[in-house]
Amino acid sequence: MKDHSTWIEAAKVLIENPYSQVLCPNCGVAFLTVEDERVDDEHIDRHLKCANCGAHETVLKRLAKDAG
Repeated sequence: MKDHSTWIEAAKVLIENPYSQVLCPNCGVAFLTVEDERVDDEHIDRHLKCANCGAHETVLKRLAKDAG
């Protein structure tokens, strides 16, 4: 069973920096991988995946608007 609070913490880190090394909240063995998928001009889905246990979550991220 997933512990949602640990997934939320992992998502907070990886939403800001997709290159951070965050251990899988499910198994604690492997680092999560990040894959971004554009949803529209203003959003991406950030997929967080564990290669060890197969756990995954998706977070919707709003893209920064251009200054100006």
